[in-house]
Amino acid sequence: MGAGISQVSVHKGLTVILKDTTEESISRGHEQVYKSLDTKVKKRALTSFERDVTMSNLSVQLESGFLSADIVIEAVSGDINKTQSPQGGGGGPFRSVDSMGAERLVSIMRRFEDVYGNRLAPCQLLLDHAKDSSKKFYE
Repeated sequence: MGAGISQVSVHKGLTVILKDTTEESISRGHEQVYKSLDTKVKKRALTSFERDVTMSNLSVQLESGFLSADIVIEAVSGDINKTQSPQGGGGGPFRSVDSMGAERLVSIMRRFEDVYGNRLAPCQLLLDHAKDSSKKFYE
C-alpha cells in the first residue's frame, strides 16, 4: 500500500520519503514504484527521462523520525501497537497525530483540500481534536 501511495505521489510531482523497517521492505517498495513507472514507459505513456525525473523525487529511509514533512501517510499492517510511528515508538498513526498536533495536521490538510478538493478535508473527529489540545487519539 505504501509503495502505491508513493508512486502516485511522485508521479504528481511531490517529494516522497519511502520509509520502512527493513532494507528488504524498502527495496521491494522502491522497486515496485520503479516497475510501475517503467510499465508506463513501455506503453509509451511516459518517456524514460520522465520516469527517471519522477524517481528522483523518491528517497528511502530506515531510521526513525523525519527531519521535515508536510504530511505523513502511514500504511499500517499487523499489530497497530507494534507499528513504528514516524517519531519512533509504538502507537502507529494515532501517536503520530498526537505528536504532530491535530491543529497542525488540520492546517496541512486544509492546504491539500484547497488543491485537491474535499476528499482531503479533515474529518470531524480531527477537527474536534484540533479545537481542544487536551484531547489525544492515543493514550
